[in-house]
Amino acid sequence: MLKWVANIVAVLTVAGLLGASAWFARRSAMDEQAVQETREAVRRFEQTVRLRASTSVDYDVSRRGYPAVIDRGWFDGKVPRNPMLGSENPWLEIAGPEQADLQNPAVRQAVDKTFAGLWYNPYQGIVRARVPVMISDEAAMATYNAINSTAITSLFDEEPEQLVRKIAEMRERLRQTRAERAADPTQPLLGAAPDR
Repeated sequence: MLKWVANIVAVLTVAGLLGASAWFARRSAMDEQAVQETREAVRRFEQTVRLRASTSVDYDVSRRGYPAVIDRGWFDGKVPRNPMLGSENPWLEIAGPEQADLQNPAVRQAVDKTFAGLWYNPYQGIVRARVPVMISDEAAMATYNAINSTAITSLFDEEPEQLVRKIAEMRERLRQTRAERAADPTQPLLGAAPDR
């Protein structure tokens, strides 16, 4: 009888290990697919911005010639999104004049649902995808670099206290923009038209 119990425990242990291994492999493949889809969305967005910059006709452009606002109609019904984040996150944040010199958003992780999946700097024609909060900062940084073809060495541009203040300011700005957008839905989610 004891031998049977030991055999059953051994079989269940092996089955559990095989199941966990299969789940981990499937999860890794799904994560890699989301990274690839996000990378492709960023590239497609950048290509559209560059095309529009070269043919600027009937929309505002920044002083460097990039579109100041983004029209969802430019994407032929397939608006690039960040599949790593949920649909609750805003689609796009447009950098304001105070962020004109940034190559990356100050907050590179979507630490809550108020952060947009994509960040666009119309002063430089740069598009970046934020990453979700991950098990470690190193994993998030590696994923950010893989998606955006960057080589950042920190998820944070500033000291934590400054970052907390900036997050609070961004949340307030988003709240104000949503209130304004309720009155005029043609306006972009965040960011004002850049000065020329």
